[in-house]
Amino acid sequence: MAVAINKKSDVESKIQFLRRVPIFGGVDEDNLIKMAHITSEKTYSKKNIVFHEGDYGDALYVIKSGRIKIAKVAIDGREKTLTILKAGDFFGEMSLVDGKPRSASVRTVKPSAVIVIERKKIFDQLIVNPEIYLRILDRMSFRLRDFDQKYIQDILRKNKEL
Repeated sequence: MAVAINKKSDVESKIQFLRRVPIFGGVDEDNLIKMAHITSEKTYSKKNIVFHEGDYGDALYVIKSGRIKIAKVAIDGREKTLTILKAGDFFGEMSLVDGKPRSASVRTVKPSAVIVIERKKIFDQLIVNPEIYLRILDRMSFRLRDFDQKYIQDILRKNKEL
């Protein structure tokens, strides 16, 4: 038996969720409604690949529920976890900004639901709401600084072992 989906309540649910996501904080109601209309939702089971390093990057993902692992394959072939993200966090922003292939692979740790915003659809909203873009860039800077700090600590630890 098919279940009818109430589109209005789906949009209202997305608006309520987006309102709680820090990068959309301060966006007025009309623009949140527009943002909700350009999103889609995807669900993934545990240990599902969302995308691979090197894939074409065409969307920003916001985690609605679950846990997501961002990882890269090291030179020695082992997978290195960069971070684990939770509800309200986002990923895929680098390709959103520069249009280049994905820099890391993304896999679910737990069953997860994500809101997907395609690159070509979000740019109109970024023109109207540049603070969203600034928040994305701010978070990217935070992640880069955090990665740099971890990388430096790892090098110092390895040097002490020698």
